[in-house]
Amino acid sequence: METKKKSWLDEMTWEEAAEAFKKTDVAVICTGACHPHGIAAPLGTDTFVAYGIGERIGQRSDAVVLPTIPFGYNQYHMDGFPGCINISKNTYHNFLLEICESLYEWGTRKLVWVNPHGTNVGVIE
Repeated sequence: METKKKSWLDEMTWEEAAEAFKKTDVAVICTGACHPHGIAAPLGTDTFVAYGIGERIGQRSDAVVLPTIPFGYNQYHMDGFPGCINISKNTYHNFLLEICESLYEWGTRKLVWVNPHGTNVGVIE
């Protein structure tokens, strides 16, 4: 049976994280959202897609993959779609910036953004 490589930061011990950050200066930040996708798809569709892509990147590279962020900027869906969770642009920007600052502390110099949620793009840029 093949052993799955640990690539997700939240699955590592701090010692394993230290070794992972020694091997690479690349981190993957997966962002999703919690908002409607029609009448049949779950609210977490963007998050599930980001997680799946992050999993594949992590298994095929030495990049450190961060836990998928399940919320994003969704102001336009807040009117009439129960279950939508919105994070303001300013709060979301600061949240992502502080993640990047933490990664920089551990030697990350390159970021890969996995983001299937369109309105997160303006905040990430």
